[in-house]
Amino acid sequence: MTRTQRIVLGVILAVGFLGRAGYAWRYPQWGPNHTIPSPDEYARLAQTLLDHGSLLTEEGNFSAHREPAYPAFLALIFLVGRSYRWAQWVQCVLGTVSVGLLFLLGKQVWDARTGLVAAAIGSLYPQWVYYAGLLYRETWMIFIVLIGLLFLLWSYRHPCTRHYAWSGVVQALGPLTNSAFLPFGLLMVPGMIAWLHRNSPRRWVWVGVYLLGFVPLYGVWVARNFYHFHAWVVGVVGGGANLYVYQVVPPNLAGTEAQKVISQNDPIIQGSTHLGDMEKDKYFYRQGIRLALRHPLHFLGLCVQRILKLWRLYPYPRDYAHHYRLLKIVSLASDGWIIPLGLVGMLLLGFKKPETLYWYALLFSTSAVYALLWAMIRYRLPMMVPMILFCAYTLSWLFEKFQEKLCPKSIP
Repeated sequence: MTRTQRIVLGVILAVGFLGRAGYAWRYPQWGPNHTIPSPDEYARLAQTLLDHGSLLTEEGNFSAHREPAYPAFLALIFLVGRSYRWAQWVQCVLGTVSVGLLFLLGKQVWDARTGLVAAAIGSLYPQWVYYAGLLYRETWMIFIVLIGLLFLLWSYRHPCTRHYAWSGVVQALGPLTNSAFLPFGLLMVPGMIAWLHRNSPRRWVWVGVYLLGFVPLYGVWVARNFYHFHAWVVGVVGGGANLYVYQVVPPNLAGTEAQKVISQNDPIIQGSTHLGDMEKDKYFYRQGIRLALRHPLHFLGLCVQRILKLWRLYPYPRDYAHHYRLLKIVSLASDGWIIPLGLVGMLLLGFKKPETLYWYALLFSTSAVYALLWAMIRYRLPMMVPMILFCAYTLSWLFEKFQEKLCPKSIP
């Protein structure tokens, strides 16, 4: 890496941090009466973890509605100070670290130039900047995805039991943050390890030690839920409701007043109102599976619609923190070229770099989970890690072709 490249990386990281910190400071989203906001209950759960040693509902009951890793991360932040501004600052730093990791991943797989292109895209990618200042799990998830992919890369290139055991531990943090990553970490990665090392007699040893790192750590969450609820909660409570509700609510109506009307007039949804959390989850899973089996083509069509919604280039018209027209322009000015060029990069690269098979597996397995249950654009933000890297590869490839055309090599 040249001195100029190090300077460029420093500038990119500085711009990334200042962009995040500046936006977070200018547009805070405070809770009621200037309190710490708790979107999706994460900050509140973090405080119950600090005060009572567990994730609790507002009524003081044990909760499995949210995965534990992000509340635990927030709890560590709140140990230093229970301040929204402090949490924003830490997340802006974490987002900037993720930009550096994005560079490192691109450099390790290709070269420093491609890594710098990826870092430049990630430094001011609008949705990453936006969520750095909010107490949603997205900034933490992006960091975990990057760390996980780096560990898998190093384990592939320098295979040994220690490396793969640590890869398993790190990958377990994915579904402990978002259970949509469970198929990737528990099924896809072991399969990829066996395939990538198919000519090695130690491939099954490495699969085994990976699982020895993954399963016990993730199993703590499952065991905790079984102890408190006397039921197997592998991910979180609430997946059943998503499976059923978003079969009767079209993707384009989710989050609107029309969804409320549909829910109020649906006998299955109304029949769940008297049930407890665990019973309600099982009830909705039964009803959701029954409905999908009764109308398989309709369900398949919904899955396709959810994939298209997940990877939409701009959001549906809704009531957002900023004007919809501005969001649409910003989305098209970023996702409008990053995602198409990322898809081109996937086609150009194919399987030339075996280590990127993990990236394909992450994209397809996690997208499939959202296709089965429910999708929104925010859910794809961690998956933008490989998409941005593929986009950077495409831009580097185009630059090389331009150079060759501009300065063709002389024929002796």
